[in-house]
Amino acid sequence: MLSGIAKHGRIANGYLFTGPVNSGQKEAAIAFARLVNCQVPLDNDGCGKCAPCLKFNKDIFPDLLSLEPLKQKIKIEQIKQLAARTVHGPYEGKWRFVIIDKAEKMTTESANCFLKLLEEPAERTTFILLTFNESALLPTIVSRCQKVNFNYLPRKAEETKEIDLPLHDLVQSSRLAGEIAVDKDSVREYLDGLLYHYYQKREFAKTKIILSCLRKMIYNVNIKLCLEDMFIKLYTNEQSSRKATFTGRENVRTA
Repeated sequence: MLSGIAKHGRIANGYLFTGPVNSGQKEAAIAFARLVNCQVPLDNDGCGKCAPCLKFNKDIFPDLLSLEPLKQKIKIEQIKQLAARTVHGPYEGKWRFVIIDKAEKMTTESANCFLKLLEEPAERTTFILLTFNESALLPTIVSRCQKVNFNYLPRKAEETKEIDLPLHDLVQSSRLAGEIAVDKDSVREYLDGLLYHYYQKREFAKTKIILSCLRKMIYNVNIKLCLEDMFIKLYTNEQSSRKATFTGRENVRTA
């Protein structure tokens, strides 16, 4: 979608990249900015050889700005400084891009200040907001951005840990959920391993259950409850699969 936008030159003033944490939003935003500014663009990315691409690779392209929270908040002073840096159009590129990471961390004051900036952007300037919690943003900001939804990306096999699959025992599953829920990093590592396990076995019904759990955890502070619900659904799916397999074997024997 983004490469199509770049190809036709219909670039909006604001984009909202929304989805789970670590879903590749920032990487996609940088790739989009590189593609738009590339002198010899390819179908889905910059050429990697022209002057803008080389500066992107070295992280020194002057028309790519980035803003992140300071002490867990994006404060109004940061937005005012950003406004001062974007009064005029791009310095040397075709288009200036401003990436705001963890946009949901804006305070009320900074959000209102940014809204004015979004409504009257400088020439050839685009803001890309990255967030995992769209509901925490001002509705007026969301309405002025083109939304791009991102899905969860499982980690590589070598980055995951060995997993325990207590699907035969719901009591054990509940106990495991309580142990894992204490540490959010442990939850992520466990679910990464579980997701990779079922993806390799091509059990996609179970991968959908795990992905649903990951999405719920974004908005639900009760992680243990999310995990218990996931285990119950995985258990039910496992029992249904075994029953279907058993019935199939019996039918073959009868035939």
